Amino acid sequence: MAGLLSLDISGNVFTEFPYEALEKLEKLRKLDISRNQICQIDGDKWKAFRGLQLLDLSSNRLSEFPLCIRNCKSLKILRLIKNDIKSIPDEYFENKNKHLTVLQELNLNSNQNLDKLNPKINELTKLKVLGISYTKITEIPETIAELIDLVQLYCYGTPLVEPNMTLAS
Repeated sequence: MAGLLSLDISGNVFTEFPYEALEKLEKLRKLDISRNQICQIDGDKWKAFRGLQLLDLSSNRLSEFPLCIRNCKSLKILRLIKNDIKSIPDEYFENKNKHLTVLQELNLNSNQNLDKLNPKINELTKLKVLGISYTKITEIPETIAELIDLVQLYCYGTPLVEPNMTLAS
């Protein structure tokens, strides 16, 4: 199994991320661990997942944005739909992490306590798809206009006060 590229272990009852079971899968590119009951992710154990390109942690019980994904240098798609994430902390953007330029899709839909989009979102320079639907975000930061590759922005069901005209520039 060391050559496994894609693994779907969604819809189980994991309460913790199964590091020991997965750490030897160094060639793993796609991991779907959605629809479980994971509450937190331990960052120290993520060095084995540097080649991961798609990570789906949707429908878990995460209350914090998993900073450990900074170790996933090839991550293109990150799905965190329907968790309890409140923000993307500044720490995620610290030190101008070069891997941030690889991320193309960030889906935070249905994180109902997410009330602010970090203005440093513009550092995700290759972002094409951003999902913030069904969150409590009331304002889109002006820096989002710097995301020249962004082609899909999902923000339906949010309490946006008014559209940000920088999106039209």
